[in-house]
This record gives sequence, C-alpha cells and structure tokens, in this order.
Amino acid sequence: MPELTAGRVAEITGGRLIGDGRATGHTVVHDSRTVVPGAIFAAVHGGHAFIQNAVAAGAPFVIAEESDGVFDGVIVRDTVRALMSLASAVRDEMSARVVGITGSTGKTLTKDLVAAVLGSRFKVHASQRSFNAELGLPLVIFSAPDDAEVLVLELAARHAGEIAELAAIARPQTGIITGIGITHLEEFGSRDAIAQTKSELLAALPADGLAIVPSNDDYLALLSESTPARLRTVGPGAAIDYRATKIDSSGRTYGVVTVDGTQIDVSLPIAGRALMRNIALAVACGIEHGVEPGDAASAIEDAPLSSFRMEIVEVDGWTIVNDAYNSNPTSASSALRSVREMAQGRPVWAVLGPMAELGPVAEDAHLRIGRLAADLAYDGVIALGDEATEIAHGAGSLARVVTSADDAADAVIGSVPPGALVLAKASRVVSLERFPEILRARLHSAERKA
Repeated sequence: MPELTAGRVAEITGGRLIGDGRATGHTVVHDSRTVVPGAIFAAVHGGHAFIQNAVAAGAPFVIAEESDGVFDGVIVRDTVRALMSLASAVRDEMSARVVGITGSTGKTLTKDLVAAVLGSRFKVHASQRSFNAELGLPLVIFSAPDDAEVLVLELAARHAGEIAELAAIARPQTGIITGIGITHLEEFGSRDAIAQTKSELLAALPADGLAIVPSNDDYLALLSESTPARLRTVGPGAAIDYRATKIDSSGRTYGVVTVDGTQIDVSLPIAGRALMRNIALAVACGIEHGVEPGDAASAIEDAPLSSFRMEIVEVDGWTIVNDAYNSNPTSASSALRSVREMAQGRPVWAVLGPMAELGPVAEDAHLRIGRLAADLAYDGVIALGDEATEIAHGAGSLARVVTSADDAADAVIGSVPPGALVLAKASRVVSLERFPEILRARLHSAERKA
C-alpha cells in the first residue's frame, strides 16, 4: 500500500483531523493485536476501547468515530464507510490486475486455487481467510505489497447492490462466478434475486475484461447478458471441461481437466468431486493470464487452502473431516458424499448442524440432508442446532439430537468407534468449526474425572 498521511486520509474520507497531519502509515489494520509500527489503526466494532493499545504498539495515527482527545487521528462518521473510501483511493494507485470472485458456494476455495495458479507466474496477493465484505475487502487492499502484480479478491453479499459497491472499490478486470445457489435466501427472498446480485460483479467488468462462469449454471443467460466483458465458460460443452475420477482414503480428489481437447490430470488436497468445477475455473483463469495448463495443475496439487474446508484432523483415533466454516444444501450434500467415498469400509458418522439463512426452504433442506446421510448408509448422525429435529427426521433411526457442540463431542466419545471418519458440517452459528479442539477438551475432561 502507498504511504498515507493523516491529512490525506482526512481529505479522502471527509473526516476531521486531530493532531499532526503529516503522521504517516503504510497499512491499515482493525485489530489492535496486529498493530506494528507504521500501521494505521481503524477502530471498528468496539475497537475504540483498544486505541491506546494500538498507539502504544506503534500506530502513527487512528481512524475512529469519536475522540477522547488523547490520540492523533482522523474522526469520521462511519469507520467502515471511511475505510471503503480509503481503499478505493488506494486502489487508484495500484498497477496490479484484479481478479474478483463471487458465487453462492466455493468462493474461498476458488480464491485459494486461483491465487495458487496465478502465483506460479505472478506476484499474487489474495484475500486472507474470507475477508470478502465491506470491511474485509478494504483490509485486503490495504495489506497488498507494493510489488503485487495480481490481487485475487473474494466478494460476498447479503443484499442487492452490495457486490456492485465492492466491485466499484476493487475494479476487477477478471470476474469469476462459482455458481448460483440458495445461500442467504432468507435475505434475498428468491434465487433470481441472488443471481441478479452475483451478476453485479460481471456488470462491473470493463469491455476488455474477462468473465469466467460455469457453462451449466441455470442462470448462464443472465450472467452472459450482464457483462460487457468477454465470456469464457467452464464445464459441459465448453472449451474447458472437467470430471472427477476418485477420492482416496486420505481425502485427496483426483480428476481430469480438458483444455481444448487435451486432458490434464489434476488432484486437490481435499475431498470433493464437486470441487472439480472450482479447479476448472482456476485453470481457466490461469490460462487466460498466460499460465501453462501443466503449471496450473502442479500449483493446484500443493495449493495452500483456507481452514475448515474439508480439513482432516486426527483426534484420538478418530478422523475428523472439518467442513464447518459454513454450510448450505449444495456444500453439505457434497461433503456427505465425499466422506462416504473416503471411508472405504471404515465406519462413517456425521455431526450435522444448521444451514443458516435459508428462509422458507430451511425445514425441507435440513430434512433432505438428514435423509441423504441415511441413503448413503452413514453409521450414525449427530444433529444439533435449531434445525436438529428436521435433520433427525430425515436420518431416521441413525440420528441422535444434541443441543451444543460440547454435547456433540460427548456423543462421539460415547457412540463412535475408534477408527471412524466423522464429518463435522454446519454454518458457524453453532461454532462447529472448533469441533476437533472441543472434542479434545471433552476427552481431557473425561480423563481427569476418571
């Protein structure tokens, strides 16, 4: 990020300057624990209480919504909105190309894969974790090194117009849509509205830009019509197609991506036949940026991936497949099928929690997920959260209902045989992403009591 003075920040954000306008920072952070000398501290979501900690750690000045008169900084009406304006100005000074990624599921995985593929040729800076909204996206832009050649940014939305607003900051030249599903249906009201919002990314692309979308998406026509950019499709009937061949017992997925008739063997270090689409989208993006198909495949094979996505953790003889960063009907179905294929004769259980924000389809969706576990011959289902009853109804006699992640861990300890695979899948409203450490803690507690 180019250096910014407090005076310049006040000018960009329309804020009120306190103290020395020449104070200079080289990045912006919102967590006082990450402040290093030269990092501007933005006080958001209660961060005002940590301003003195940030100043003591070396923050040259602060961006905040109120002042107690004891720090240098810029006082703004809304810190998050101020950061969005500031990020747009910083983006103006960047020469890096930007790849924007959105969709109903698989955004973060696709971001990880695209970053790995493009990283085989370019200096790439990508979104940390799932920093993909009005606060996270500016923070990613601020943290970009000056020599970055490509930024890979994830864009998310909970209401119409949000992706357009984020794209106006990021100004991507390439846009990737992973697919249109029903995630956040409760907020949007219809799948049509979701598709319209996701298409805002493609509408923001320049005429000489590139849009990459699945060829078999139900909303292909809408996505195609939304953009002035050149369209590249991936999937059946497209120049780049894909198929999965197997998932091995370690959780690695194998498959083939076909590029203009030439087959390329690929593998991914997590389980999921459905994830071959994400691989193909990343390969397509790489090829369009001059990466050789073989180099793209090699980059994917060892790609560093974000946590809590089909992450395998061994706990006292159980193999926990932690896919609990988020959950929706598409990803939950894929996870259940993938872990079943991994099992290869081992006992297989699932801890299934709520799929949040599904609105009117929630009851039926949870019933179907429970039923799928039964149809796939899971040995047991531990259901928790507000929708546990529907999951249990679908799973039938396999199911046991619990009310918390701690209770789910106790159920595993009491019922699941050693050597079993255990899928943990839920939206983060029940903190199931922490299931391996919760299970370890409950085991330790049980040992002490014994």
